[in-house]
Amino acid sequence: MIPTTESHIQQSSEIPAPCKNRGPDALRLHNVLWATKNDSRVILSWNNNLTKEETKKHSVKYILIYKFFNTTKERKERLEEKEKIIHLNLHSGFNAKVKTQLFAKETEDIIKEGDWTEFTYKAPPEKLNPPINVSISFENRSLKIHWKPPPTIGSARKKCFLYQVKITDRKIVNVTGEDYKYPFHKPEKKCAAQVRVKKEICIANKIWSEWSEPVFIHDEKTVDILLLSLALFCPLVFLGGLLMYACRRYRCLEVITTPVPHPSDNIKTWLADETHHQQHMPTQVEMQSAVTLGTPEENRDEDIHRQKCLKEFMFKGL
Repeated sequence: MIPTTESHIQQSSEIPAPCKNRGPDALRLHNVLWATKNDSRVILSWNNNLTKEETKKHSVKYILIYKFFNTTKERKERLEEKEKIIHLNLHSGFNAKVKTQLFAKETEDIIKEGDWTEFTYKAPPEKLNPPINVSISFENRSLKIHWKPPPTIGSARKKCFLYQVKITDRKIVNVTGEDYKYPFHKPEKKCAAQVRVKKEICIANKIWSEWSEPVFIHDEKTVDILLLSLALFCPLVFLGGLLMYACRRYRCLEVITTPVPHPSDNIKTWLADETHHQQHMPTQVEMQSAVTLGTPEENRDEDIHRQKCLKEFMFKGL
């Protein structure tokens, strides 16, 4: 987060030596500069001691030259206003100088010209937003935390950032890259990971960003089993309740739990007689089979005896 509190830096009101030597005109043309910081831009303003009569009688213009830190290119502008909005972009400050010129309205000739007033603006330490796109993944029994750096008005090179990773019940760790990996064992309770950042290498900055929103750590298998259990448990509870309601509504339980009545005495007597009859049936069948099988054998013996007697009688007659 870039500081939005307005910061006013005003040059010393001491009169430069050239102005003292050149008299009251140089004093009136001398400018006092200050800057107001607003997000990623700086409003550079100035003022002088010219009277209203002088500004009505002459055309007043200002020459502004400024150069960002760590650059060689100077930017020069001729302005009629007493301020200039300078966008810092990736720069941490600039050097500027302004001087006043009075022109004749008819001929546009320079009548008077002041001295240069120099000004240096250095951006205050930048408090960054928390890292963005913080996520976690599981790789080879290790937990890997990923993130991206936040927007910045200075250099966005990877080596400029220093991160800190905080995991529940673990020591805060300094990281220079955009990910952090450590062996992961199934936590006994829910854990959360957070990341914060500051500029460390490119510029000296002691201000850390706020911690990112916590990302909670779960074992993926545990989560899948839990979701599956919930998905199966809810329908089973519903079906069980529906079945109980149907049984109570249509008295199904009464039919199932009704006791079987004892048989009457007549049925008991009939069952006993039937059992006794079935026990004697095999014996009678065996006896009848023996009688049936014995009768043909006796008849056959009688026939053989008769045939023998007939043959003997025939031999005697011969």
